[in-house]
Amino acid sequence: MNKILLILLCYSVNCYSNIFDSWTEFNKQNREAVYNLFTGNVKNASKPKDTDFESTTIKFKDIIGGVPEEITDLKAFLQDDEAFKDAGAKKPKGILLVGPPGCGKTLIAKSIAGELDAVLIDTSASKFMELYVGSGPLKIREIFKQAENATLKGKKAIIFIDELDALGKRTSGAFEHAERNNTITELLVQMDGFEKNDNITIIAATNRVDSLDEALLRAGRFDNIITIPLPDMQKREAMLQHYLFKNNRKVDPKINVKYYAQNSEGFNCADINDLVNKAATRAGRNKRKEILQEDIESSFAELKKLRRNYK
Repeated sequence: MNKILLILLCYSVNCYSNIFDSWTEFNKQNREAVYNLFTGNVKNASKPKDTDFESTTIKFKDIIGGVPEEITDLKAFLQDDEAFKDAGAKKPKGILLVGPPGCGKTLIAKSIAGELDAVLIDTSASKFMELYVGSGPLKIREIFKQAENATLKGKKAIIFIDELDALGKRTSGAFEHAERNNTITELLVQMDGFEKNDNITIIAATNRVDSLDEALLRAGRFDNIITIPLPDMQKREAMLQHYLFKNNRKVDPKINVKYYAQNSEGFNCADINDLVNKAATRAGRNKRKEILQEDIESSFAELKKLRRNYK
């Protein structure tokens, strides 16, 4: 019995020793970063690595079925269209794209940047919520600094924040609530500070506009709300045609594309792409290079069943 207790004691000591060593190493590697975050030393603090700083070549013509009229007007306005200025309209600073998941909000934001030949700074609101206090506001400041640097080089800059509702969801704990409020406050401060810089535009996307902090929707913030709906029948047909015959894929001419477009109401862009991919996978599983009617019908029935189960 004593031997068993001794073995257990030694094992426990070894486990605690390993945990202590791991924590010590973690603390050693992150001590400076934590210090800089707490003291506000932005210059020496680690820069956020969760943002993509890029130029995009996606244009409106690349979006199957086109873009809403409000998006076309927005492009014209951001290009300094004199007709809007002559009418006394004020250029929007914060644009909020609202729509269900998979309806193409991110692609539309990228296409706006492509049409304007603007630098796109792409990030997600969920990445602002970190362990250390102050890291969210720090990332916000860094993103706006990147946008400012782009405009100094004569470029327009678009900051795209996906999943903006993530800032309104994390309220389960006192720390998360305080950090969320600090991050939202910093975002609003930065937006207010760039009112005179017409070359910076902030676009955000959400499918839960009801969960957003009211401060984000006030005038001068994300007050320009554009709804991105699910594709209608004509757009679904165009998408099916595109995905089915992409890369000169062999397709059974008996497939009635219009029928599936009419009967896929509620499908988003991702669903339609998945429908064709499942059909192609089924054809490949059966050692065929051509998608047959039975492949698309089986995949369609499978997706319909999945949608019913998730409702």
